[in-house]
Amino acid sequence: MNAEILTTVILALVVTAAVLLYKLWWLWRKRRQLWEQVAVELGLSLTVNDTQMPERHGELQFFRLGRNRRARLVLRGERPEGEVCLADYQYTTGSGKSTHTTSQTICLVRASGVSYPHFLLRRQRPVLDALVEAFGGQDIDFADDEAFSKAFVLRGEDETAVRGFLDFETRQQLLPLAERRVQLEARGGTLLVHSGRLIDPTGARDFLQQALDVTEALRRRLAGW
Repeated sequence: MNAEILTTVILALVVTAAVLLYKLWWLWRKRRQLWEQVAVELGLSLTVNDTQMPERHGELQFFRLGRNRRARLVLRGERPEGEVCLADYQYTTGSGKSTHTTSQTICLVRASGVSYPHFLLRRQRPVLDALVEAFGGQDIDFADDEAFSKAFVLRGEDETAVRGFLDFETRQQLLPLAERRVQLEARGGTLLVHSGRLIDPTGARDFLQQALDVTEALRRRLAGW
């Protein structure tokens, strides 16, 4: 390859990288503007680049995943159900060419005066989860609720407590979440809700309401537990 061709190739790579970086910056700027509008509409305060979130919520297994954990955008405020937080959260896994950054929108509701037993709930992936369970992976099933057991993988540190807490009525309230691919983790007074992806900020109101509805269902169960 002669010098002229090499120069052309290098210039093309530089231009391509510059265009890509500009596009990423533009998308980030646009998304931030949308979240700023949502913050005003919902009466929430907005913070950029919160690296302390994983430490503040380290009691949840979700916040121990990966490295370089941070919330790029965070909306916080108060609701009757408790302190609420919406965030675009990301973490990195793998190394070298296998490095991957996972980004998703999460919602946290921290209620006072309640204490949930620790549990994680997500939609079941039949083939993969069957293999995991065959090798000893936990999945709490209910003999009297085949629909719920087939829809979700349920895990918790105290299986007896989780079984007692998630009674039939509460499970029925949670069952529709499977079709929406919603995932939950709860411990103490904190509930985490996400769907494993970034959401359109215009859907933030519905996303927050979904988390508040789950919070209310769990609080009602605690009152009768």
